[in-house]
Order: sequence, then structure tokens, then C-alpha cells
Amino acid sequence: MTSVLSTPSLREGEWLRARGARVWRATFPGHLDQVRRARAFVRILLAGTGLEDDAALIVTELANNSLQHTRSGADGGWFGVEVVADGARVIVSVTDQGANSALAWENSGPLAEEGRGLFIVADLAASHGTRTEPGAGHTVWAELIGETGA
Repeated sequence: MTSVLSTPSLREGEWLRARGARVWRATFPGHLDQVRRARAFVRILLAGTGLEDDAALIVTELANNSLQHTRSGADGGWFGVEVVADGARVIVSVTDQGANSALAWENSGPLAEEGRGLFIVADLAASHGTRTEPGAGHTVWAELIGETGA
């Protein structure tokens, strides 16, 4: 079952970082060819955990969304990827540069050619959510729980 955590006091990965979890971050230029690099970054970090495929797909969807729907895809734009791992729990997140509208988890329908990315994320994740910092963009995160430690 997928749940959305949007409580402002519970930020993605914060509780894992406080426990001494491993944290990796990378920033990528806001170009579509950089999505492949972000996916490879996540795959390498999570290799052998059983979570690398789902995490890579989640990062692909979120990075594509950031480039397509936010200022991250504009000239000089960027997007950030964070991976927080503690045993079998992994949180992957993508931060963009914000947009003029709020994030929407709208269903485009099963036959639509666009608009299914966030639903793929929701389906793969144990939990997921978003955070918007005024003037600083959006962060969309997804928690994965595997059988082996990351």
C-alpha cells in the first residue's frame, strides 16, 4: 500500500540521516541527456540491493518531470538527486528549481501518452511525498524498502 507523507515536520530522509544513514547527493545540468547520468548515479549507489531498478526508474520519472514542468529545464537550469540509505530503507529524491504552479498528482488515464510518471513512482514506492520551499523549488521523494541492506 502506498501512502503519501506530506507532514511538514517529517521531511524525507531526515530521520534516516539523524540515525547516521549514508547520504549521497549530486546536481545535474538541466538537460534531458543528464537524466541518464542521474539514473546511472542511483544504479551504481544501490547496486546489489535489489532496489536499483525501481530507484533508477523513479529518478528517471522525477528528473524528466523536473525538466519538463519546472525552471530546471530552462537555460542554466539544474536538478538535484539525493539518495539516503539505511539498511533496507532507501529514500530517493529529486529537487527542481520550482515552477509557477503547484505539483499535481493527476491521473491522465491508462491510455494517455503523458502524465503517468508520478503514478509509476507511487506504485513502486512504499511511501512518497513532496515538499515545496518558497523560492527554492520542489523536492519529490520516494521511499523504497528492500530485503537487503543498501
